[in-house]
Amino acid sequence: MGVAHTERSAVSGAAAARPRRFAGWHWPLVVGLAVIPLLAGCAAQGGQPNPQVVPSRAKQEKKLLSFSELVDQYKSARSDFELPSGYEYPGFPSGYDESGSYEDGYGRSMVFGYYECTWEIEWLETRNDHSQRGKKALQVLLAMPETDVFKKSFDPGLQQHMKEYFEMAALGDPSGIQSTVAANCDDVKKAR
Repeated sequence: MGVAHTERSAVSGAAAARPRRFAGWHWPLVVGLAVIPLLAGCAAQGGQPNPQVVPSRAKQEKKLLSFSELVDQYKSARSDFELPSGYEYPGFPSGYDESGSYEDGYGRSMVFGYYECTWEIEWLETRNDHSQRGKKALQVLLAMPETDVFKKSFDPGLQQHMKEYFEMAALGDPSGIQSTVAANCDDVKKAR
């Protein structure tokens, strides 16, 4: 083995030494170990990329919406998600860049967030009175994981988390729904 090269600290002027990275013979070893798997991968494919492994660019690109298309998507999605009695969707929120581009589906996600909150609040308010309203609210909550927005907009971890909360609600435990409402639904409670 070789002797490690050292440097002096320029800041303190002290003779404290520290080893330099990749000094001496280490550098060729590191490069060699990094290149070998790359060469082996190319040789296994005959030097040609495998088109089944590389996803097409068309599938990777997502459609973008203009601001006016986003507003239209928001307005049309409201008819897809019926709110409980006594609730109305608010108009499109202010503060968005009218010259910006938005991912397709974002307007539906905005509507779904409001929809989810209203039904969670409805269930919390009616869960103990055994009314049709309470039963309907629970049915809607349990069906939410089957919606397109839930499947496309929620990452798998959040999907599992929300499914657990809905299942807890079905068993009579309001704690998961209460925490979701407390964290996400202030604007919905005020709008009612």
